[in-house]
Amino acid sequence: MPNLGGRRIVVTRAVPQAAPLVAAIRERDGQAIELPLLEIVEPEDDGAALRDALAELREGDWLVVLSPNGARRVVEHAEAALLTPGACSIAVIASGTGAVLEAAGWTVHLRPDAASSEGLLSAFDTITIHGRVLIAQAESGRTVLADGLVERGVEVQTVAAYRNVMPELDPDAVLAAQEADTVVFASPSAVDRYTTHVGVRPTAAVCIGGVTAASALAAGFDITIAPEPTLNAILELL
Repeated sequence: MPNLGGRRIVVTRAVPQAAPLVAAIRERDGQAIELPLLEIVEPEDDGAALRDALAELREGDWLVVLSPNGARRVVEHAEAALLTPGACSIAVIASGTGAVLEAAGWTVHLRPDAASSEGLLSAFDTITIHGRVLIAQAESGRTVLADGLVERGVEVQTVAAYRNVMPELDPDAVLAAQEADTVVFASPSAVDRYTTHVGVRPTAAVCIGGVTAASALAAGFDITIAPEPTLNAILELL
């Protein structure tokens, strides 16, 4: 097991998603500084739009899920929508998102090599879409995939599966972060909030995904990109 030698590492993910990384850092003699910069909550309508959209899916349609948080919301609302595994085809942006759905009994039919909306759009080049596409994502999420599919003549519906809100920060955690060795980012919103409330300290950043890395690079961080969004890949870079 690699030893982190007491390195101080800021973990910015929401508390539930941060727990495995925090535990792994501490098991490897690292110091994990927990500074959650996002909290995942239901959309304003408590998921009504998502349930309605799921209920309308039919054979030939595609359900696209862009994050593990979105996957968890889909699983939670699918039963109320009377949507069962196998009712439509499933596409995900990355392995972590697929794992949430597969654990609930769903089969993932399309997963891109590059874990991004752009990568998934390219993966759809190999697919003939006979129905429509429902994209479950964060409120105010990127529209790259939806726009690209619409340009190809596909009927697309985008629905907010959850909201990403800013939690109250612990001042002591902010001070500890400023003295850390490395920060881990998993979303552009985390980068934006970190620079606003902490600054560009430490300058070393491990980023999950190319979009997040681009945001961190533009903000002035010295970035390293995890080759895949997995715990082992992040730990290897740390």
